[in-house]
Amino acid sequence: MVRAIVRDHFEGDRAAHMMSSLTTVFALGPLLAPIIGGALLVRYGWHSIFLFIVFWSLVLLVAAWALLGESLREPDKNALQPVRILTNYLFEWSRAIIDKLHSNYGRIAVNGCRGIGPRSGDAEVVPPRVLKTACLCLIIATLFATSVERGTAQSVLSYHGIQDRSGNFVVPKLIWDNAQNMHLDESFRARISGHVYAQPLFWRVPGANSAMLLVATEDNVVYALDAQSGREIWRRALGKPIPRSSLSSGNISPLGITGTPVIDHDAQAIFLDSAIENESGQHHLVFGLALKDGSILQGWLVDVAQALAAQRIDFVSQDRTSVEH
Repeated sequence: MVRAIVRDHFEGDRAAHMMSSLTTVFALGPLLAPIIGGALLVRYGWHSIFLFIVFWSLVLLVAAWALLGESLREPDKNALQPVRILTNYLFEWSRAIIDKLHSNYGRIAVNGCRGIGPRSGDAEVVPPRVLKTACLCLIIATLFATSVERGTAQSVLSYHGIQDRSGNFVVPKLIWDNAQNMHLDESFRARISGHVYAQPLFWRVPGANSAMLLVATEDNVVYALDAQSGREIWRRALGKPIPRSSLSSGNISPLGITGTPVIDHDAQAIFLDSAIENESGQHHLVFGLALKDGSILQGWLVDVAQALAAQRIDFVSQDRTSVEH
């Protein structure tokens, strides 16, 4: 558990430094336990040792409950899935087998799977099926792990990935040590037209290893791109944006989709506000689009001004798609 908490809070050299510090603390247990146990035995008898263990366990339990919060910033909802458990088991089992072979044999001749013992100096035979089984488990576990990682990437369904849209977006692995090794993915070739002010969203397709990148532009066009290759899956043009010349202020030209949309994962739909100009004037229209093909959902082409007017609420549209009433 301690290693898991350190891994959640630190990475790289900082994690190694923290683990080395904690290892020093761990060493105090074997040093102090005999002293405390001996004192209890001499003064109160052997029963007191077990009573002390129960008492100290309760103290630690209460302290952990009250003081030790959740260290994982992004809970893994798939941690208890059978595939993940099997993958971890195969990794640990195969690693234990290989570590044992490495410790017992100085070298292993592949052509005969024959090892020379580092201590005895006598030739020993490594059972070929044991080595083959360990290697096979490593291969299977690696394939499983790759599949699981691709299938559990975190979806970003709203502005900065959280429902309150506060902008508090935390990516635990995006630290300086990792950022310096980042580079453009040459295999990702996306093509879109228009300025982008809204944050692109990321949606993992349920039950599949594929994912979508949703991009909304000021040209009032929504693109669904394959998150792996950038290939266009679908696009939906929602209407003519408002030109800068028709606006009293602001510097966005033209004005279309500026606010970040939101994805409803259960409904498999994306919702957004679009500024549109047509024969009847300027409008703010709220659209609901199906994520599978970009089609407009039934009942989800809403004129904001008309909807509010029906409730006797005045609507005033401001530049940069902010609204007030």
